[in-house]
Amino acid sequence: MEGWSVEEEDELNKLTNQKITMGDTALARHQSLIERQMGNSIKNMSKEKRDELKRKLEDVDDSPDKSQINLTSSQSC
Repeated sequence: MEGWSVEEEDELNKLTNQKITMGDTALARHQSLIERQMGNSIKNMSKEKRDELKRKLEDVDDSPDKSQINLTSSQSC
């Protein structure tokens, strides 16, 4: 089996030293998709469901530990 070529080594170094931002990740793209879906869903929600979502969002804004907030509902939207 043949070893690495200089070109392959250069390409590897370039890729391993490349800065990756959060926006470049699959997680960020997935979150962006969910945000767009939520925006589209809000347009079709009843006023009651929108008010419930507003209250939950206010809870997130008021919470010191946002990782503990549950935005899901036991009822479907």
